[in-house]
Amino acid sequence: MDEVKIWDYVIKWGIAQNPSLPSDPDQWSDEHFLALKNSLQNCLPLIRYFQISGDDVCDKIRAYRKILEPTLWDDIILKLVAPNKAIYYFTYPTIVNKVLPGLSYEIEDFQYYTWRITGWRGLKKRITSPEFEVGGLKWRILLFPFGNNNPENVSIYLEVADPKGEPCVQFALLLWNPEDQTLSVSNQSDWGFTRFYTLHKLFTTSEDRTRPLIENEACNITAFVRIINETENLKSLRKMFTK
Repeated sequence: MDEVKIWDYVIKWGIAQNPSLPSDPDQWSDEHFLALKNSLQNCLPLIRYFQISGDDVCDKIRAYRKILEPTLWDDIILKLVAPNKAIYYFTYPTIVNKVLPGLSYEIEDFQYYTWRITGWRGLKKRITSPEFEVGGLKWRILLFPFGNNNPENVSIYLEVADPKGEPCVQFALLLWNPEDQTLSVSNQSDWGFTRFYTLHKLFTTSEDRTRPLIENEACNITAFVRIINETENLKSLRKMFTK
């Protein structure tokens, strides 16, 4: 089946789950797109967007582009105008459902952000990524390339740049070589990882990796961030574990 037909079926199914949506997507508000995006959160990462023709992107996908991650939409357009340029989005759908297992709670927002790191050995002891937005909040990745009081391990954290309360968040951090599909993945309930990965192993190959995670002094770090809509029961449960 053509990929664009799969897209059509997915969109029709998602709209059927939200009968209050206007028939014309040009009349949709941001809340309408978010409702459809939430309904399709487990379907959208599985579509092979780069196998869809330019005509179909314009005719079928463009009207619903707000349900896609901004980086993905940019990559779709980039692939159409520069087909020989490398695109790395294809690695994300294959891992997002593994590193962020599904929850029974409503998701308010989900975004990912990739930070390109170069000149690793010349980095300062503590650096932060540019800010990115998820759930109306500004976030950033905090990196200690030579460890945070632990020189044998690289340390990576997720932090809120302009906290407006205490959001309930599910997240994962990945360090990966953009020239390879091998990833170092960590996710847990804390805000980061003092022992994310053994530092010297980042620069070497291994039995399951033919290329190092950091190659030519460069790598990518990706943060996947889900904002969870807290129910009263979930708020009470979180307070129990944060006392």
